[in-house]
Order: sequence, then structure tokens, then C-alpha cells
Amino acid sequence: MTENSDGQCVICNKIISNSSLVPAKLKRHLYTNHPELKDKSVSFFERHKEVRRTGAAAIQKFVKTDNENATEASFLLSYKIARAGKPHTIAEDLINYRNFHLCTWRRSRKKVSAVQCSNNVISDRIHKISDRIHKISDHIQDELISRLKISEMFAMQLDESTDFVGLSILLVFVRYPFGGSIEEDLFLCTPLETNTTGEEIFKVIDSYMTKHHIDWNKCITCVVMERQLWLAK
Repeated sequence: MTENSDGQCVICNKIISNSSLVPAKLKRHLYTNHPELKDKSVSFFERHKEVRRTGAAAIQKFVKTDNENATEASFLLSYKIARAGKPHTIAEDLINYRNFHLCTWRRSRKKVSAVQCSNNVISDRIHKISDRIHKISDHIQDELISRLKISEMFAMQLDESTDFVGLSILLVFVRYPFGGSIEEDLFLCTPLETNTTGEEIFKVIDSYMTKHHIDWNKCITCVVMERQLWLAK
């Protein structure tokens, strides 16, 4: 049965109206369209019905509805806007007005119009994406700290970068043994609000190490701009 209570042939998938779901008309359909199956048992058709039902259910797991596609498109649009640093209103201006006329088919226009791209929606989507990224970042940080705590040793490499306004950024990379190989990860990325002297840099790293209870004695070496400095224990 379909959503509007019509029938459907389990062999050819033809839709049969509700008024035709009487034995005589069903028998006529079988004899006319599938004469080679007229002597099959009821269980034969029941098996076909079950195969069709399970097949449709399997397809639905991979095929998204128009509403799901519209929601995904809205999130993707929000992500692109956030990365480009554009105002949230640009989505509504471009999608709803400038590109809408390109959809000549009514169905295509309906799908495009279903994509939510108002200022409030885009802003909400960006906040959700940002929250998700922060959660992933926190998880990665926790995993790295756990690895360093159980590791017997690790090495540091310090580097300095600047952002678009010229603010100094401290980058600290760590290398450590894990799972039979040497791993390398970004340990710390933080702005330097004071002078970038060795003492100030050490204070920033030491504060981070102390906060997360990481033992300095496990740090066997520290490389700064291609110069090797041995940390005193």
C-alpha cells in the first residue's frame, strides 16, 4: 500500500488505485501483465513484497529527503560565509534574489526556496558550527595531554608567527612516542601579549604545563628557531 492507500504490484511496481483493489481486477492485472506467474503460490508474492519493503528501507538510509538536503545546504552555506568573513545577510541577498531566477524548473525553484538563508538562521548555524569546532578542539587537546602524561619523554619545538594585525603568536609543537611510532602535534597556540623574550615565553609555556599537570622532567629537549636549548632540570 502507498501513502494514499492505493495498491502497488510487487512485481512491476505499478500503482493500482484503491477502487481496483478487488479480487477480480487484481486477477486481471496478474493474467494480463504477468501470465507466467499466474500459478505461483501466495508465499511467492509475499516474499517479493518483503524484498521490496526491505530494499526500500535500505535505500532510505542513503537517500536524503529534500528537507534534509535543504538543511545540509544551509549549514554548508553558513560554513562558507563564516570562513570568508562575509556578513550574514549576504546569503539571503544572493540566494533568494540574484540566483533564484536561474532555476527554470518549478521543482528546482521549490528546492532552492527551501534552503533557509535568513540572517537569523545563518547566524544560528554559524554559532552551532563554532560550538562544534570548539568541542572537537577540546577533545583533541584532552587526548594530547593524556598522551603526554603517560609518555616517558617528549621534545618541544618553539616557533613564532604573527596574525593579520601583527600580534605575535607562540606556536609550540611536541614530538613523543606513542603506539610504536613518533607522533608530532601542536601543543600550544597562544598570543603573546607582552614582550617576546625567552623569559616571557617560558612563563607562558610553564603556566600551560602547570595547569594541565605535565611534568617538565619528561621534556628532554627544546628547539627554538633551529637552535637547540637544553632545559635545566
